[in-house]
Amino acid sequence: MENLNFNLSTKTSEDRKCPYCKKPYTIVKIKLPFAEEKFIMVPQAQCDCEDKERIKKEAEMHKKAIQEKVKKIFDNSLMSPFFKEKTFEKLIPNEHLDFCKKYASEFKPGVSKGLQFIGEIGTGKTTSLAAICNDLMSRGYTCLFVTLSELLAKFAKHSFDNCGDVSGLLKWLTKFDFIVLDDIGRESHTDRKVELAFLIVDTLMNSKVTTAITANPEMLGKLKSKDEMSATLDRLREMCPISLEFNGESLRGKS
Repeated sequence: MENLNFNLSTKTSEDRKCPYCKKPYTIVKIKLPFAEEKFIMVPQAQCDCEDKERIKKEAEMHKKAIQEKVKKIFDNSLMSPFFKEKTFEKLIPNEHLDFCKKYASEFKPGVSKGLQFIGEIGTGKTTSLAAICNDLMSRGYTCLFVTLSELLAKFAKHSFDNCGDVSGLLKWLTKFDFIVLDDIGRESHTDRKVELAFLIVDTLMNSKVTTAITANPEMLGKLKSKDEMSATLDRLREMCPISLEFNGESLRGKS
């Protein structure tokens, strides 16, 4: 059998240079057997600029993808622009700030225990939970941040539009890593909303979605007096075993 040898010759091409560092390429001419004097021109760079540029572009694309993912997470959280600005760095120091920072830094979906922040109006309950959410979302965790009234209204409308079927929305809730039900006790309690509140809380509990609630003591007391809400409250107490009291005067207008 004929020995298939490749005839190689090289030369430096001053006409073809790296677009980044401007070093000339080496042109390798390869004569293949049976090619009838046909040659293949193979440019070989004398630098690693193309690899560096490729790595740089991949890093930029990865960074952009992360930014787009985080933006989507924030958009899907239903958090208002006002609360999106509440970060740990911007909060007025309070007795629970260190706990909130530690809770956020050690958060694990489905493992971290739920929270209940109880206190008078303006004492920092909601703002502290907003800061926790913003910290989590900036690191890629998905959060939902709504008042219980807003959530019940959303479910009630969906129920009306879909002949009572809310299974789609219940499944939507289970996709979040952390859910804040703000200001419980202020919602209206029609028979359907009482039923929906139970369905929501029961689904979150069974799906092990880490949940936090805030409540004004007076509103919480009224809620406890409603027998029809007892099963829902029992589940919330079990889901949110870490209870913090926010005391002192209103902080509104000071941050």
